[in-house]
Amino acid sequence: VKRVVLSRCGPSRPVALSFALAADCADLVPGAFGALEPADSRPTCALEQVEMLVVPGLAFDRSGGRLGRGGGYYDRALASVPVPFVCGLAYAAQIVDLVPTTERDVEMDAVATEQGVVRTGRARRRRGMRE
Repeated sequence: VKRVVLSRCGPSRPVALSFALAADCADLVPGAFGALEPADSRPTCALEQVEMLVVPGLAFDRSGGRLGRGGGYYDRALASVPVPFVCGLAYAAQIVDLVPTTERDVEMDAVATEQGVVRTGRARRRRGMRE
């Protein structure tokens, strides 16, 4: 049985993400930044239990780089918990040649767009394949 967990922004500063179960859209409420997220009444889920994490972003590159909104929320959440597969979610127009990254940025294994899935350099490196 696959379960869907969604990110939820905490009220603290800097913002800390938690991840909570969402059975359907009725479980979602506007969060700290106006995006829909699981209500506080929904149970949390540890990232160690997540098999695949879908991450939003402003831009992505084919090497696995991701440009977020500059807060580092997902990078901090993923820094100590290696999720087996991290997938960016974007429109094809958001795939660019190069995203500026630092050593703290978590790379994507793939990026899903309306035109298909782009397997990134990170995914190929993790599986011992050539670029």
